[in-house]
Amino acid sequence: MPIPNALKPWFLYRPRQLIRRCLRAAKPPAQAIQVVELPWGCPMELDIRETIGRSIWTAGVYDLAVVEVLTRLADPKRLAIDAGANIGAMTGALAACAGEVWAFEPNPVVGKRLAENIGRFAGKPGFAPCRVFDTALSDVDGEGRLEIPEGSSSNYGLGRLTDKAEGIPVRTARLDTLLAQREVGVMKVDVEGYESAAFRGASDAFAAGRITHVVFEDHDGPESPACRYLAGHGYTLFEVGWRVFGPVIAIPGSGVQCPYEAPSYLATREPSAAVAACRPRGWACFRKPRGRR
Repeated sequence: MPIPNALKPWFLYRPRQLIRRCLRAAKPPAQAIQVVELPWGCPMELDIRETIGRSIWTAGVYDLAVVEVLTRLADPKRLAIDAGANIGAMTGALAACAGEVWAFEPNPVVGKRLAENIGRFAGKPGFAPCRVFDTALSDVDGEGRLEIPEGSSSNYGLGRLTDKAEGIPVRTARLDTLLAQREVGVMKVDVEGYESAAFRGASDAFAAGRITHVVFEDHDGPESPACRYLAGHGYTLFEVGWRVFGPVIAIPGSGVQCPYEAPSYLATREPSAAVAACRPRGWACFRKPRGRR
């Protein structure tokens, strides 16, 4: 049975957001470009006509379960990575919890807004330093082509690397090249079907266990090449979902994923720690940072 709108966690735990939604529906703004403050305290410029912008405008958050799992697994003493950062909503959530954040966004139009949004919270108390890369993570250091499919004006996240001659030329990089020997607490990956190449470019880090947790979108399910690749490097795979009172991670096939959200997974070197971190009820991402831990 569908959960009534008022009982969705983004309204139940943040009733002011429900009031905002009602007011905004009654009197839509004249301008589509708006600046709002996300639950974790960072201001964000967005376009309310676009998928992520519209979700944040109405619900205050986009992809709640993924944001919450990232919030709980980020290490305040280690680097976090946001690959496919889009306009920076999850980058900001990571910056409220991690020691440092690298955000990757090769789409030049979206990347410009990402950099501007990071500039809005950079230096604010409680937020870690962030570095923006106008680069696509891949298995090659060099150059690739970014395909911007039809419909991207209403969904900025559709851009993807392609083997076709058409597309925008963009830089590509292997994460191993950039990381050297650094360790990563948590890595979020949403690169529109190019996850396997991004993972192959971090083969040394995965083999050495220097990336503890990976949260990624995958429409091909737990038997996909990306999932099999991580499993082959010793990672345990979970589905990521949510219930009203908190996030849920479970073995693949458990049915915890939300049917109207993109399927997301957690691959982890520390399954017991991940389960323990995601067990408590509530939503940590709805709390603003109270200074560096």
